[in-house]
Amino acid sequence: MKKTGRILILVLLCIIGISVGNNRHIFAKSKKIGSFQFIYKIDANSKVRIQKVKICNAKRITKLVIPSKLDGKPVYKLCSEQEEPVGADNLFGIYVDDENSNFVPQKIIKQTAKIKKIVLPDTIVDISEYCFMGLQDGKSINIPKGLRKNVEYICKDVKWRKFKVSGKNKKYKVQNGVLLSKNGKTMYTTVRPLKKLSIPKSVTKIENLYGSCCYSKDTVEIYIPKTLTQDDIGCLFASNHYVKFNISPKNKKYGVANGCIYNKKNKHLVVGVTKNDTFVVPKEIKYLNKVHFAAKRAKKMVIPASVKEVANVNATGEYHVKEYCFLSKKPPVLSRFEMSSQTFCVPKGTKQTYKKAMEKFKKYDLDLKIVEK
Repeated sequence: MKKTGRILILVLLCIIGISVGNNRHIFAKSKKIGSFQFIYKIDANSKVRIQKVKICNAKRITKLVIPSKLDGKPVYKLCSEQEEPVGADNLFGIYVDDENSNFVPQKIIKQTAKIKKIVLPDTIVDISEYCFMGLQDGKSINIPKGLRKNVEYICKDVKWRKFKVSGKNKKYKVQNGVLLSKNGKTMYTTVRPLKKLSIPKSVTKIENLYGSCCYSKDTVEIYIPKTLTQDDIGCLFASNHYVKFNISPKNKKYGVANGCIYNKKNKHLVVGVTKNDTFVVPKEIKYLNKVHFAAKRAKKMVIPASVKEVANVNATGEYHVKEYCFLSKKPPVLSRFEMSSQTFCVPKGTKQTYKKAMEKFKKYDLDLKIVEK
């Protein structure tokens, strides 16, 4: 019995030993290097992922160098996917406050402000999307040859003073402050503040995070080349500030009318531009549907007689247009309607005509007012 008991104990110890060995990556480790403390785990592939960087002495830091090895094992990833649901911390512990959408805590934010340069080793091949979220603009960073994933996220919230991509990186390159695919055909985003954004002539499409704006808040003028003819570019050029657009006259799909981007083939307004709270639809436009803006919020929209069809009059979404002024005595075709509590201003003697055109939307109880002017 004693012998049998000893054998069982040995077997159990072996099982525990194997289990611990296979799951050694579960336990986080810590190592202090200079003014930084690195919290990391060793994955099952015997490689290291750094989950957090703590600043021990903010007075003496200007440069953060990510180590290429910890415990003699290569560092291949920054931040853990398992610890990054929506609203996760960044590499330093900065996160978005649910109550006011501000980055917190302020203590860590002030500490990271001292970092002017971040150096990534060649061993890094992956980063999480929240890795550098909330960092201050104006820092420098390098993209190593092996990092071919999620680089766009590095520029999502941060505009860098210097952003250098290794010439050996097979997926990305930077040209005139723009992050591009290696062949130059795909644009991802801008990597540094640009007052004037000239999209390279090699670009045929833009792949941006969540289909959002592809430039920074500093940009006030944009040049679009003849090669960029992809569909649905409106959201990529929408912003809450005025932007001047220039489009190559050789672009077969898009043109500029009164500063606005429109589709030359179907006369659809793509991006509306205005310097004040009244937006006048250009006469070149025949079709309105889900219009995006590069402007401050427009309260009033003037729709000329050239517009023949309107699908979603309230296409401006967050811009809260409350008053629509139709200049045509004959209502345009209203094919779809998603709005309420708005006012329609129509030419004198046409109120009943417009009211009849709106009858099909009665069941939606939209609370629309029609007034003659």
